[in-house]
Amino acid sequence: MIVSIGVMWKQKNKGKIAMYFVQRINEKYSEDKEGKIPNAAFKQRINL
Repeated sequence: MIVSIGVMWKQKNKGKIAMYFVQRINEKYSEDKEGKIPNAAFKQRINL
């Protein structure tokens, strides 16, 4: 996966939490060129 944005988010009673936003899925785990739709290999890798 390609992750490009990292943000520190303040969470009540937990302090700051790092959040990351995925812009696209790696080509070998994506069904489309834009990297928005996961394929079967992606789902198997993350146990969906």
